[in-house]
Amino acid sequence: MGDNEISIVQDFECHMNDLAVAFWATASKRFGEDSILGMRVGLFRRRCEVNFVTVKVGIDEYTKGVLGSFEIRGVRGYFVVGGREGEPLVKATTNKEFEGEVNDFFTELGNYLKSHSIYKGKALTSQLEFMDLSGASLNELTYDEEVLNDLREHVWALVEKREFCKFMNIKSQRKILFAGNFGTGKTMAAFITAKIAVEHGFTFMYMEPSVKSSYSASINSVLRFARRSQPAVVLFEDWDREQREGDQFAVGHIMSAIDGVLSKNSEVIIILTTNNPGKITAGMLRPGRIDKVINFNKFEKVDIICLLKKAIPGTMLHPDIDWDEVAKHCADYSPAFVDEVGISSKLKAIRLAGDEGLPMVTHEILISAAKSLEIRSKKCQEALGFGPNS
Repeated sequence: MGDNEISIVQDFECHMNDLAVAFWATASKRFGEDSILGMRVGLFRRRCEVNFVTVKVGIDEYTKGVLGSFEIRGVRGYFVVGGREGEPLVKATTNKEFEGEVNDFFTELGNYLKSHSIYKGKALTSQLEFMDLSGASLNELTYDEEVLNDLREHVWALVEKREFCKFMNIKSQRKILFAGNFGTGKTMAAFITAKIAVEHGFTFMYMEPSVKSSYSASINSVLRFARRSQPAVVLFEDWDREQREGDQFAVGHIMSAIDGVLSKNSEVIIILTTNNPGKITAGMLRPGRIDKVINFNKFEKVDIICLLKKAIPGTMLHPDIDWDEVAKHCADYSPAFVDEVGISSKLKAIRLAGDEGLPMVTHEILISAAKSLEIRSKKCQEALGFGPNS
C-alpha cells in the first residue's frame, strides 16, 4: 500500500444477503447502475467478472446483489463485500482524496440497511426460507373456547396491541408454551400466529425440529437474527425433543440461550411447543421461565361436533345423526383424528352414492369412521412419553 493509500473497513449488523442487495442498490443510486466494474488483473490488466448474485427476497421473488472484490467507477481503488468467514463487512482500499466520498457512501449504505431488509417483517424458517402462510386460517380448525381465549389474550394481543401493551408496561419478551398431544392444533396455532405477526410488521422465525447437534447449534443464530429483526416471534417446535432423546439438560440449555441472547427489553416473543407437558419440570414452568402454558388437550363434546360439521358440508349431513353418540365415539381423539373421521365419512358417502345422487353422510357412516381409527389413536397415545420405561 502506497503512502497515499488508506483502508476503510465498516462492519454492518445484518445478514450477508441483506448487505449484498443493499450495496448494489446504494452503489447504483449513488454512482450509476453500470458503475461496478471487475478488478483488473494480469499482464494485460483485463477485468474479471463481477460476482453479481441473485438473492431470494420472497416465496417467488428475487433481486440482485453483489459480493467479492470489484472497483467502482469514479472512486480510485477497490471494494470488498464480505469477510473471509462470511462476516457482513465492507472494505475499501482507496486514496486519501476519496476518504470522504467512501465514508459518505458507507453512511448511506448503513442508512439503507436500517430501512430496508429482505427478512424483517417476513415469516422464515431457521434456514431463512420464506414460509407460505396462505393456508393458515382459524377457519380450518376448531379450538376449545378456553384455548382460543388464551391464544387471543397471551399471544395475539402482544402482537396486535403492541403499543398499548408497552404503554401498560407489559414486556414483549414473553415465553409461551403450547402443550398438547399430537394433532391438537399446536403447529397450526403457531402458523396462524405467524400470519398475524407478519400482518402487524413482526418478523416470524420457525425453528423446526431437527437432529440434536444441528438444532442446538442453530439456537443462538436464530435468536441473534430475531434480535436484529425485532419485533419478532420465534417458534421452537418440539422444544423438549432432545431431552426425550436422552439429553436431560437440553431444555435448560435452550432456556439459558434465550435468556443469554435476549435482554428483558427485547421485543421477541418466544413460543415453545411440546407433546409431553407432564415431563416438563416444575422449575421450568415458573413465570419468567415460562410465562404462560396453553393446554391444547382441551377438546370437549361441543368442539368435536363443531369440527365435524365444519369438515363435512351441511348438504351432505343426514338429518337423523345422533351427534351425542358420535361425539362419544370420538371422545379420546385429538382434533386431527376427528378431522380424519370427517374425511373418511365423506369418502365412504361418495362411494356409496355411486354415479347418481348426492353423497349423504349418515349416523352409521360417522360411527364406522370413528371406530376405524380407534387402534391408530391408541397407538399414538402410547407413543407419547420419553421412552418405554416412562
